[in-house]
Amino acid sequence: MFELKESRRKMILLCLLALASLLFAYVCRKLNDVTWLTGNDRIIYFTVIFIVSSWIFLRDSRYSIIELSLITAAIGGLMLVRVCLLYHITWDYKDFLNPWVEEMRGLNFREAISNYSGNYNLPYMYLLFFISRYAGYDLMIIKAVSSFFDVILAYYFMKCVSLKYSGKNIQAASFILVLALPTVFLNSADWGQCDSIYASFCFAMLYYALGDQSRRAVISWTFAFAFKLQAVFVLPVFIILTVLRKIKVKDWLFIPITYFIIMIPALLGGRGLYSCISVYFDQVKDAPSLSVGAQNIWLLIDNVSFDIYNVIAIYLAGAAVVFFLYACITHLDRMNTENIIHAFLCITLLIPFLLPRMHDRYFYLADIASLLFFIYNRKKIYVPILQIYASFNTYRNYLTSVHFGNDKYISFIILLLIAKVLNDFFLSIASSDYNSCPFFQNDRGMEEQS
Repeated sequence: MFELKESRRKMILLCLLALASLLFAYVCRKLNDVTWLTGNDRIIYFTVIFIVSSWIFLRDSRYSIIELSLITAAIGGLMLVRVCLLYHITWDYKDFLNPWVEEMRGLNFREAISNYSGNYNLPYMYLLFFISRYAGYDLMIIKAVSSFFDVILAYYFMKCVSLKYSGKNIQAASFILVLALPTVFLNSADWGQCDSIYASFCFAMLYYALGDQSRRAVISWTFAFAFKLQAVFVLPVFIILTVLRKIKVKDWLFIPITYFIIMIPALLGGRGLYSCISVYFDQVKDAPSLSVGAQNIWLLIDNVSFDIYNVIAIYLAGAAVVFFLYACITHLDRMNTENIIHAFLCITLLIPFLLPRMHDRYFYLADIASLLFFIYNRKKIYVPILQIYASFNTYRNYLTSVHFGNDKYISFIILLLIAKVLNDFFLSIASSDYNSCPFFQNDRGMEEQS
């Protein structure tokens, strides 16, 4: 009897998914009639993303039909928001992404890879090559790929939430909240950037490490680093997890192994070894400015010499990271799951705030981490509000080419937020009445069912 009911439920769910997908595609199609949006291929891509997003919950037997209907409706609405942003063209696309794709058109793989002039690393270079095979509007598929990784990011965020909360509702809410964050959908669907890709792997690393899956954690971080240099922002947490034996030292060998595997197509395509490993060396030389749109501490100081303060900023950031690592390593017995999430937020705030040459989007990880921190500490709602507002302000400045207010005020808000978050963290790991626990006892289910 149970098998009959289960098979009937699966049939109902498949019908629900099919109807929801048809409805989503229909609404996308109707946008052609009421807006300036055109093209059927975008409907196909985002319908596929919608199906993948919905299937994550449809295959979970804990959700009722009504709950699944509400979840799919929310996901569908958030995908439609992305569809409406697809054809906004930014300077990054005009000056970089589109020229890189166009220079690959008409070339075979070997020619395209060996002559690639962009400064994005190898995995994204491969992705741009495949996009160049597409005869349509490359902007749309660039944004569709990033939007797909919004879903992957939301999934691993939800898995991190599941380490503390076993309740289905809070897990579903966390998934939807990530998709709804302004800096997430603006980054992928409006700006056309790929920060969701490396961020997905960073949160995958965090989840796998906390779940005692060391090798997967190492490989995930390596992929994050291969896509974006900003993955080094979470390297201090990676080191802490290693000291705590959540990541095994021997598994660090998978970093060069994985990276070499990623390089193989480029090497076979005629690109030199040094060229494959030197992309990031060239990136850090770009934009000789203490702040490249990021509202960091250096916006608070007027008329400073880049040559002098660049060195000061690097040493200051390095000293802050060393001190932070020392504080964590000397309080290992306090480093449970909650404090590691707290540390993840601290370090993703601190490093881009102190380093020079930081771009507008470099607080992307901190935006997501602030939301995760709030879910773990529900009295700290001001943390994601302030952080996401600050990041949204930088996005608005870039995407609209209009500055709203004084950026120094935003930098000062972030400074106060970092001071508060760090203070709470150090009190948490140093408090004498803290209920210390063994190295990473399993925290699953430690909260009430949601």
